Amino acid sequence: MAVSRYPTKSAHPQRRTALMEKRNPKYPSSQHAILFLHVCLFLFLFSSVAQAAGMFLPSRGVHPLSRGGASIAGGDTLQTIWYNPANLVEMKGISVLVDVGVIVSSARFARQSRKSEEGGTINYEAVDNEASPIPDPTLIGSYHWADHNLTVAFGFYAPYASGLKFPDTGSQRYALVDMSGSIFLISNLAFAWSPHPNFRLGAGLQNYTVSVRLITAASGYLGPFGAPEDKNLDLYTEATIDAPMNISGNAGIWGRVIDTPQIKLDMAASVQFPVAIQAKGNIRVRLPTHALFDPSSIEGSAIEASMWLPLIARGALRATIMGRGNVEFAIVYENWAVHDSITMTPSGNGIKVKNVPTIGDYVIPSLRVERGFRDTLSFRLGGGAEVLPGRLEVRAGYAYENSAVPDEYVTVFSMDPNKHVIALGATIKFGKHAIDLTYAHYLQQRREITTSKYKQLNPLNPEGAIVIGNGVYDSSVNVFGLSWRGQF
Repeated sequence: MAVSRYPTKSAHPQRRTALMEKRNPKYPSSQHAILFLHVCLFLFLFSSVAQAAGMFLPSRGVHPLSRGGASIAGGDTLQTIWYNPANLVEMKGISVLVDVGVIVSSARFARQSRKSEEGGTINYEAVDNEASPIPDPTLIGSYHWADHNLTVAFGFYAPYASGLKFPDTGSQRYALVDMSGSIFLISNLAFAWSPHPNFRLGAGLQNYTVSVRLITAASGYLGPFGAPEDKNLDLYTEATIDAPMNISGNAGIWGRVIDTPQIKLDMAASVQFPVAIQAKGNIRVRLPTHALFDPSSIEGSAIEASMWLPLIARGALRATIMGRGNVEFAIVYENWAVHDSITMTPSGNGIKVKNVPTIGDYVIPSLRVERGFRDTLSFRLGGGAEVLPGRLEVRAGYAYENSAVPDEYVTVFSMDPNKHVIALGATIKFGKHAIDLTYAHYLQQRREITTSKYKQLNPLNPEGAIVIGNGVYDSSVNVFGLSWRGQF
């Protein structure tokens, strides 16, 4: 295992440690469609994993987001490959969609003061999210066989998520320092068939590619000297884990129950099947800078990690009025209770800390990080209308989703408050091409936590770990979206 010893800021204020280096890639832009396509492919490498709806923000995709995610009972765009693959039959000929949503996250944690081991009061400075905005792209194409009412589609996309990065010596450091550079990508092959004009079926095969880079602090407090949050007793860990192949799938159904010139009423349902993430990787450790740890060293670095992502069930009802506009109401259930923990296990010959003060050699055991997630339910209402037929469409949407994270397990790594989503959008059409624009604001409820069970990770002295999750959490998200789609 790679071991580094970071100098204190007072000793070397001009230096940043290798483990804490921050990278700020610049994304090129161009007015040419082919370069824009290359940019979108490149941006897939920078889609991050984070929190909300358990781990992700409710709704994804430029056009569906502008409807509040109420895009289950209609195939408005190729984004339906995620929401309900049955509606892919609405895509005619060869269809292509390229879009990108830029996610701007704001978060602040003001940790609750606590009594020190000597009986005094320890106060903490508030910390703010320092992550840069995240571009989250989508690239999907499809082909429709008109004679058979059959469509096949293939695409790449990622769930919308908040970027998270906090000060490396802040009061939140035992929950999270940085997870920028993480990747979460879904590859999706889907088929849709319409045996009757009023009935559709669809199904998809998916692969989840996950690569997580996670920096956190742990306590090396042993008990005989120092205190649980002494910075010179902190261990910093950088875990990099990869899971290139994790198979799942989705399916959907659609039916028209009323079909008149004045009104059309559609019902639809879809399911996203759960997926087990099995990952392998390595962990780097910076041992405490306290002089007593000078003889200490690390052997081994290989780890394995596992977790579950949930089943998602959706149902929706859409009314289309006079062929000029429509409104949809949808309910989405997500089984986040399956994500109750993340297990990390040393692999190979294990991981050993040698020459630990007062202990000697210490073998790192398997670590189970309790998440305690619970199921969520969201309600979505959205619609659109053509104000200039064939030229201009406007949309609006609203969604509400409850939190997946109980108060006892809230941290900066998983704030996930109750949230309201308000969204607006428009589409400019020209021939067989269209440009979609979207803005959405996630109004997220303040969380004041006083009953936290979330403790520091202290692998050398678990009994000496203290609760670090109590305090006030404020957060909000803004998403700006732009997409191009065309038929050929």
